[in-house]
Amino acid sequence: MNLAQFRQEIRAEFGSKLEHATPEHMRTFLNRMYAQIGSNGDHVEGLPFNIPTESANNYEQVVAEFFSHVLDYPPDLAVITLWLFSCEMFYTHLEDEYAEQFRELFSFDIPE
Repeated sequence: MNLAQFRQEIRAEFGSKLEHATPEHMRTFLNRMYAQIGSNGDHVEGLPFNIPTESANNYEQVVAEFFSHVLDYPPDLAVITLWLFSCEMFYTHLEDEYAEQFRELFSFDIPE
């Protein structure tokens, strides 16, 4: 998939300004896109993923290795991968905020 195709997929899915994006809708889209491009950009549907050996000991190292690997991707794939990752981080944070707001909204003390 190239950047123009990816852009077209996004706009078809969410609208020209992402006006139809919701956390749940974005999660479905992200899962589909990750499966389509695979972990190293050459995944073919129906074949197993090639999972690289990780040497990271914590989340920060995992993310640092991810960014390091993305530097070696072809330009279109790098932009696509970073866009997906950014959306995932944003919408995960948004889901957490919504969950906290609803928890506060629906939590109340029951008198004894």
